[in-house]
Amino acid sequence: MSDSLSRLVEAVRSAGVDIAPGYCEYVRLAFAIANDCGEAGREGFIALCSLSVKFNREKAERLFSNALKKGDHRIHLGTAFHLAELAGGSPGAPKPPPVWAKPPPRYARK
Repeated sequence: MSDSLSRLVEAVRSAGVDIAPGYCEYVRLAFAIANDCGEAGREGFIALCSLSVKFNREKAERLFSNALKKGDHRIHLGTAFHLAELAGGSPGAPKPPPVWAKPPPRYARK
């Protein structure tokens, strides 16, 4: 597994988010990892998919194998990072400060 994919998997696991909640994202994630990491990315893909309540290892394995064979070379690992960012689990993505940490609004007195 590449260093980038390892960091992504760790960040998404820590955040506990599902970065591929729908079939479209799930397929894009498979192609992104398969294209840039090859067979070495399989366990990273499985780790990312396993956070979904719909996770089925056999189906995930089959999808990844198909992504390796067919390949959509327009999709790359950046897509996986984008999906993670949208879900709130991207490494290095800034987290908003807690509500109590924001300063109160200033009102001009006349």
